[in-house]
Amino acid sequence: MKKYLLLGDGLCLIGLLFSCAQNPFTGKKSLNFVSSSQLFPSSFMPYETFLKENKVQDAPRVENVGMKIKSAAERW
Repeated sequence: MKKYLLLGDGLCLIGLLFSCAQNPFTGKKSLNFVSSSQLFPSSFMPYETFLKENKVQDAPRVENVGMKIKSAAERW
């Protein structure tokens, strides 16, 4: 029984090590259970629904700040 418990623990540890990804901006490693290719589509859908249902009052200003953040991240 202990052998199976150690095998399961070892497999979990290996899975956790391979789930880690490095952040390109900070260089730190983080644990990712879901890949970006799965995360982005599932997060954009509710965001689009929110934007359709709610009017953003400062949309031009928010877009301007977002573009500045984007250009700063690209320069980084």
